[in-house]
Amino acid sequence: LKQIEQLQTAPKIFSNRKCASSGFDLELPSVHFMNGNSYNMDSLGLDQMCPKLREKKEQAETILENLSNKSGQHEKFVQELESSSDGFATVATYFGNGLFEPRALGASSSGGK
Repeated sequence: LKQIEQLQTAPKIFSNRKCASSGFDLELPSVHFMNGNSYNMDSLGLDQMCPKLREKKEQAETILENLSNKSGQHEKFVQELESSSDGFATVATYFGNGLFEPRALGASSSGGK
């Protein structure tokens, strides 16, 4: 929350002098990402995403996709809930995994029903 406020109210200073990919000095045109990495345009190519964050983004998307796939398995949830000695813990586990989020349930982003 503090970082968001800083981004909204304070300037971001990019003081990198080396390309995060090649290690060469930065030359114009160069691209600066908000995570602090800077690249020569030649090193970046056509990609519009920081290469150092691409893998993390792909991992997060895979996790979200897996959770979304699990959210469609209503029978499994009901079966686990019925066979569980602690139904609250079962619901809490599913809730903690984000399976009751509107996005995971396939609801529209407008929040309407």
